Amino acid sequence: ERDFTLLVLLFVSFRLMTTLLYQPGGVFLDYRDYSFYFAMAEQSARGYLPYLHFWMEYPPLFPWLAVVFYHLAIHLPSLNTPLSTFHALLTSFTLLFETGNLVLLYRLGRLLYGPTTAFRCAFIYAGLFIPFQTWLGWFDSIPVFCLLLGLWLVLRGHPGLAGVAAGVGFLVKVFPILLVPVALRTLTKGRLHLLLGAAVSAAILAAPFFIANPAIFV
Repeated sequence: ERDFTLLVLLFVSFRLMTTLLYQPGGVFLDYRDYSFYFAMAEQSARGYLPYLHFWMEYPPLFPWLAVVFYHLAIHLPSLNTPLSTFHALLTSFTLLFETGNLVLLYRLGRLLYGPTTAFRCAFIYAGLFIPFQTWLGWFDSIPVFCLLLGLWLVLRGHPGLAGVAAGVGFLVKVFPILLVPVALRTLTKGRLHLLLGAAVSAAILAAPFFIANPAIFV
């Protein structure tokens, strides 16, 4: 546990310092999709909001999260440009979920294979470049967290909460809902709780957007 705590601290430090000091477009590529997220959120300054006035190819939770961080970014001292401030704020937020992914991989490995293999799984994830670059350029850390959390909850015998994690993840990006059919194939009890958790959580989060503009939502 002490070694794993050290790994988590190194993991957070590596990514946090990258957010503050790394200049996308210089060493590697660019802001990847963050330029698009910023341009989308910038429409809110003109009175246009996602799922109220225009459609998005993502479910509604992340576009609205981007709008919140856009307004934070334009009211804070700029690191370089408003986009760089927006990027730093939003990646700092997704770092919470990225760290959660590391912890969940460790917990899943420990549950399935024991502490030695669990630490190796976590260490490999922390050291790979692609998860790092994905965190820096996209928001997939959030739905991956929902998927891994749901899987862990299924394995721990909490299908209702697993359904909630899948339902919330579905409103961030579609793929976490895949947990539901997979879990239904393996669970011997709690299937109804799983389905209700996913359906109710997704319905509660989706209802305001559906009511506001059902045509765009559908």
